[in-house]
Amino acid sequence: MGYYPRPILELITQFSRLPGIGLKTAERLVVFLAGRTKTEVEQFGRAVQALAASLQTCGECGNFSEGSPCAICRNTSRDPQLLCVVAKPQDLLAIERTGQFTGRYHILGGTVDPIVGMTVEQLRFDALLRRIKRDQVREVILAFNPDVPGEGTSLTVKHLLQPLVKEGGLRVTKLARGLPLGSDVEYADEVTLSHALSNRREA
Repeated sequence: MGYYPRPILELITQFSRLPGIGLKTAERLVVFLAGRTKTEVEQFGRAVQALAASLQTCGECGNFSEGSPCAICRNTSRDPQLLCVVAKPQDLLAIERTGQFTGRYHILGGTVDPIVGMTVEQLRFDALLRRIKRDQVREVILAFNPDVPGEGTSLTVKHLLQPLVKEGGLRVTKLARGLPLGSDVEYADEVTLSHALSNRREA
């Protein structure tokens, strides 16, 4: 691959760091870009630069946003006492696409997974507790993938919130078993997610 000019080689290296993209795929993408017009390449570059220049994380829910709080957290028609807890922004978007959920979200930033070194301390559990108490949340919906890390995270959140449940002011539920075991929330179709949400059960 050393026969490529340095700008192409450097961009191949950057693309190959993206999840699911190996060197061969990165090479095809960069060679494709190299064959575009200067205007098209500059537009692509500006879009990438905007990620660093304009994108930030919502201080409330943890979602990607151009401002903080984000549009969902600013929306006064959303129910602040109904909170859906997800692992990542893609899961939030998948649930939002159903058009069924009218509450707000809290993104943990991942799931508890000792195998990859993800611990409770690295996730946004403290912020979750603060929001529940501040907003007097009446129901927390756990929407994690139906796999080992997802189930483990559900148990962790349930244990963390148990004192509030015992006080009688909080209900903790989870998505119904409409999602196949081992699947990802972000890839579930809207009908399946709508069913899992509307038929949620006690965690």
